[in-house]
Amino acid sequence: MQRLIHEVSISRAGYVMDNLHFAEIHYKDSKKFPDGFNFYNVNNGDKVVSEISLPNECVECHKRDGAYDGVFVQFYPPIHEFLPANVRQSLADGERHGAHH
Repeated sequence: MQRLIHEVSISRAGYVMDNLHFAEIHYKDSKKFPDGFNFYNVNNGDKVVSEISLPNECVECHKRDGAYDGVFVQFYPPIHEFLPANVRQSLADGERHGAHH
């Protein structure tokens, strides 16, 4: 995750990335996690990550709103062609019906 605080853009209303402070890792392992995945935090400069205790809001949100396998693929149209046909169709149907997940 990055902190977006610099108010700089041609339109004078946008933001640009500031220094990276930490990241969250979406780790998939169906044998280790009941829902097939969990999240880890890593602070900038650290060499060790910390697992977010289960249950947690990240997993719940990704299960609920991730369009495919707990991932928000709906926000990345260039990868849609690589998804299973039924997922592509569901995404197309959602766009036609104004879904904004």
